[in-house]
Formats: sequence, C-alpha cells, structure tokens
Amino acid sequence: MAKNTAIEQFRACCRQAFRFLEHEYGFAERRLPAQQGINQCQMQYVHSATLVAIEGIHWGSGIDVRVGRVEPEAWETWRHYGLEDLLHLRCPELSLVGPDGAHVSRDQSFQLTHYAHALKTCAADVLRGDLSVFPQLHQVIERRAKPCSSGTA
Repeated sequence: MAKNTAIEQFRACCRQAFRFLEHEYGFAERRLPAQQGINQCQMQYVHSATLVAIEGIHWGSGIDVRVGRVEPEAWETWRHYGLEDLLHLRCPELSLVGPDGAHVSRDQSFQLTHYAHALKTCAADVLRGDLSVFPQLHQVIERRAKPCSSGTA
C-alpha cells in the first residue's frame, strides 16, 4: 500500500471514531503544520482553547491520543498531555497500557475506537473547555521525568 493511501486510510478511520468531537462538542479538524518532522499519520481537532491530537505510532500498531491547549500557557513545559495519563487518574479500567508498559492490543482500529470512547467517557469536561485537570497532568509528567533527569555523577 502506498504511503499516502495508508495515511488517508488512517485519517478516515480517525474521522469515523472521533466524529463525535465535531457533532457533540463543536470541534473542527485542523490542518497539520507544514513543518518538517511532523508525523503525517495524525489528525488534530480544535475547539476554542482545546486541542485533541490522534497520532498513529509504532509503525501502525499503536495510537497516541493527546489533549492540550491550542496555545499552551507559559508554565506548561509540554504542549499536550497523554490520554493514557488522564485515564490513569480518572478511569484506570479504560487504560490500554499493561503493567509492563506495553499496549495490550496492537490493533490500531481497535485502539482508535477504544480511545474515542475513553475520551468521551473520561474527559467530557476537557472537551467542553474545562482544562483545570492540566496542572495535575503536568505533575504526573514531572514525577515520571524526575528519575530520568537525576543522574549520578
């Protein structure tokens, strides 16, 4: 399958799984930035201040869903927050990451459908523009990054 065909197929599957963003929350699909190094196997949706990005990863066997501000605030080191982190805080039973840190399914279509449902179920406030959980997600990333940044000399 040609690369462009695979990307368009991925985007069509995203549009189907995440169409509720447009119909129920007023999001609009956003064109990807035209800069080098951007994974073209992704979709971005925006609504006022909120961004949802869905990216195909791991050579077609994984999905990464992120939420964030369209324009991050100065204190936000990271531009987006992983849906998996939000699920661990609110709905751990909907996580697709196993205890070993690997995804429990390598079926990208299943992951798209599952994560769309999980986003709708556990992040309705974020989708409505209430981003008050972001500082908590920021702390989760900070805690996870600490062991990596503290080196022994």
